[in-house]
Amino acid sequence: MTGVATRLRLAGGLALLIAYPILVHVAVVAHSRNLTFAALASLILGSFWPRLRRPNVVAALNLIVALVAAALVAFFLSGVLLFYAAPICALTGLLSVFAASLLPGRTPVATRAAEAVRGSCPPEVRRYTRGVTVFWCGVFGALIAENIVLVLFASPAVWSLFANGVNYLVVAVAFIGELVWRQKSMADDVEGDWLDQIRPMLHIDWSQVMRSRG
Repeated sequence: MTGVATRLRLAGGLALLIAYPILVHVAVVAHSRNLTFAALASLILGSFWPRLRRPNVVAALNLIVALVAAALVAFFLSGVLLFYAAPICALTGLLSVFAASLLPGRTPVATRAAEAVRGSCPPEVRRYTRGVTVFWCGVFGALIAENIVLVLFASPAVWSLFANGVNYLVVAVAFIGELVWRQKSMADDVEGDWLDQIRPMLHIDWSQVMRSRG
C-alpha cells in the first residue's frame, strides 16, 4: 500500500507540473486571468507537493502565501510578464549551476550524476561527462537567447508556443541524442539499453547533485 501511495503522490506532483505549460499557453492565447491563476497554482502546488506528504504547518502557510501572491498577480497585475520571466530565470539558474561546475577545482554536474549512479568514474568517463555538461550549457544558453528574442519580437502566442511546447521537445531531443551518442562513443563503459541508462537517474538525489561543489 505504501508503494502504491508513493507512486500516486509522485504521479500527482508530476501531473501538476506537466499541467503548467499547457495552462500557460491556453491562458496566454485566451487572455484569461482565471487560467493564468490556474497555471500559477499548478506550478506552486507541484513545487510544494513533496513537502506536503506529511502535515507541515510551515509548508502549509508558505503554500497559502504563494497562492495568494499568485492570485494577486493573476487578477491585478500582469501574469504574462511573470510567464515571460519564468523560463528565462529557470534556464539561467540551470546554466549558472552547470557552468560553475566546470570551473577549476569543481566537479561537472554530469560527472556528479555519474558518480551518484556508479561510484568513482574512470578518466574516460570523467572526460565524457565533462563534455556532456558543456553540451547542456550550450542547450540552456541557446534556449535563453531564443526566449529573449521571442519576448522582444514575437507575439505572446508565438512565444508561448515555443516556451511551453517546442522547447520541451528540444530538451527531449537533446536528452535522447546524448543517450544515443553515449551508446556509440562509450560502448565499453555503458551497460544495457536506453532504459537501463535512464532508470538509475530516476533515483538520484538531484538536489544534492546540483548543490554539490565537489
